[in-house]
Amino acid sequence: MINLMQKGFAPVLILVGILVIIGVAAGAYFFGKSQVTKSESQNQTAVSPNSQPIMTPTSSSDETANWKTFSSKYGYSLRYPVEWGAAESVGSKGVVIWSKPEYLKLSEELAQGFDKEDFASIEVGIYSFGTRTAAGDVNKDTDVEKFVKGLFGANIFKSSQDISLDGKPAVLFTKKRMVLKPQFPRYIQNCPPESEPCDIEDGITRSVWLKTNEGIIGISYSYGRQYKEASTLDGIFNQILSTFKFTQ
Repeated sequence: MINLMQKGFAPVLILVGILVIIGVAAGAYFFGKSQVTKSESQNQTAVSPNSQPIMTPTSSSDETANWKTFSSKYGYSLRYPVEWGAAESVGSKGVVIWSKPEYLKLSEELAQGFDKEDFASIEVGIYSFGTRTAAGDVNKDTDVEKFVKGLFGANIFKSSQDISLDGKPAVLFTKKRMVLKPQFPRYIQNCPPESEPCDIEDGITRSVWLKTNEGIIGISYSYGRQYKEASTLDGIFNQILSTFKFTQ
């Protein structure tokens, strides 16, 4: 009797065993899959405490969003760092933006013998149509690159490159930064005839020039011999250019 019962229950036990094995295998499979999915989700959202956010092309705009704005009645506007100060230059229809607000009257003081050297400035100026210059009369047919090189001397420029500024064709110039030798005051009209050249080459500066409805406009930067943050000026200059807009 016992053998018969064992024989009768054997297929049942085998079937139950198979079902148990299948159930365990299926449970292990789905549990493992859920763990992998959870791990992948965590990897996608986890950020290392020491990681840095990825800079996007709009980061430059974000950095300048809180900058001050200068709007000119001559048809342009630009932004500049909040710690800098701007003084309108009426004669050139432009503006001079100083690295320190207390230097807003620096040009006037320099004319009176003021000799600070720890400054930087961004300058905008317009040569109106009809203006006579050492490089010739300014008119709508004036070639911008020839005009600028004629104005400052072609040998002072290292390179020029065609670019676009607010959708208008422009020329980016890289030129030698010429500074007076330490024994000379910051501004002198002429070197003594018997002396060697008063200035020496010390780095580079950049400027952008283009033709507008008013004439030929130039945007450039410069800095004094004791300015300690000169290495940052290229970046600041590029950021200011990125905010430059024509309003007319």
